[in-house]
Amino acid sequence: MGITAETVNLLMTEDDIMRCPNCTRILVLAPPLGEAGRD
Repeated sequence: MGITAETVNLLMTEDDIMRCPNCTRILVLAPPLGEAGRD
């Protein structure tokens, strides 16, 4: 099962820890390609 658009939006806007509703793993939104490693 995939992650809903609502969950992705919350990951992008909230600073809270979010967990997968199916497996309870912590969800992390990776930075867009090209921005990783920039200071």
